[in-house]
Amino acid sequence: MQKINLLILTLFISAISLGQKVETIYLDKTDSTKNRYIAVIPQSRKINSFMFLLDGFGGGDPKDVLIQTDIPKYAATKGILSIMPVLKTGGLYFGSDMASQQSLKEMIDFVVNKYQLKDKDFYIGGFSIGGTCVVKYSELAVQKNYPIKPKAVFAIDPPLDWQRDYNAAKRVVRLSKGGKVNDEVTYIIL
Repeated sequence: MQKINLLILTLFISAISLGQKVETIYLDKTDSTKNRYIAVIPQSRKINSFMFLLDGFGGGDPKDVLIQTDIPKYAATKGILSIMPVLKTGGLYFGSDMASQQSLKEMIDFVVNKYQLKDKDFYIGGFSIGGTCVVKYSELAVQKNYPIKPKAVFAIDPPLDWQRDYNAAKRVVRLSKGGKVNDEVTYIIL
């Protein structure tokens, strides 16, 4: 655990020393476990555009995105503000459910107002279930004509075919013959 804390500290120090400012914003001051985000803000350039990056299932900590990828650090060198959120639904969100979608929309609106990004290009991406969430948000943004629509969307290994995933999880349980299955399989079936 101490090695992980040292790694995170080193990551933040290197991010700050390379011309980015990292800040954590709590939208609900009474709850530090959800409804918050980490922003990686370009220091040496004005903000040209912004991007949301959502982590995978069960993460619950936007620092995980900073460990998984250098995208926010690279984006900051190009004048792109990166936002890594934890939605109101917490780290165990489903992604495509309406509560997660509403929370993501509210957070995007908040960020646009806070950093004055109204006419800036918006990008959105996610890992695993975070990818499911951003694909669904992008679909809704077009269908419901949201004022803030992504210019580009990317998703890395997102579960998008829930029926196939459900049937595959049932098969894993059947083949395990009462043995232990991983938590993700159990979550999909429940």
